[in-house]
Amino acid sequence: MKQWIFGLLGGTIVGGGIAALVTNKFIKEKYKSESEALVQRELESIKKEFSVQNTKEKVTEKKPITETYAKIVKDNGYSENPKPHKKNEVKIITPEEYGNADYDQLSFTYYTGDKVVTNDAEKPMSEEDIAEFLGSRKVFDHFGEYEDDSIYVRNAALKADIEVLLFEGKYSEQLKK
Repeated sequence: MKQWIFGLLGGTIVGGGIAALVTNKFIKEKYKSESEALVQRELESIKKEFSVQNTKEKVTEKKPITETYAKIVKDNGYSENPKPHKKNEVKIITPEEYGNADYDQLSFTYYTGDKVVTNDAEKPMSEEDIAEFLGSRKVFDHFGEYEDDSIYVRNAALKADIEVLLFEGKYSEQLKK
C-alpha cells in the first residue's frame, strides 16, 4: 500500500509539475504576444503622429514665410533687392580712448577761417574723404566737448582713430607762408 501511495503522490507531483510548466508556457506566450502587439501598436501610433506632424510642418513652412516676407517688404516700403551699403561706424571718443584700440592713428587739421580739412600731409580733403573718414562735418560741432582745440573720432569701418586739431585761421593763409 505504501507503494501505491508513493506512486499516487509521485504521479500527482509529476503531473502537477507538468501542468504548471504547460500553464506557465501558455501564459507567457499569450501575454508576450499581447504585450508585443501593444508595443507595436504604440510604436505605429507614435510614428504616425510624427510623420503627420512633420508633413504639416514641411507643407506650411514654405508658403507662409514667403507670403510673410513679401508682406513685410510691401508694407514697409523695402526694396526686394536692397543695395549693399558700407556701414560707416563713426563716433566721437574721449582723448583717453584715442589710440587704445588696435587701430591706425591719423591726425587732421580743421581750419575755421575757410572750413578746410587737411590730412596728415597738410593736403586739403574732399567732401567725400571727409564723409568717409569723419562721417560728416557735424563732428566739428563737438569741439570744446572734451578739449577746446581737438576732437577724437573712431571710425570702426576703417579701423582708424582720428585726431582733428582746430586751427583758427585760414588754410589759404598757411599756403602763403
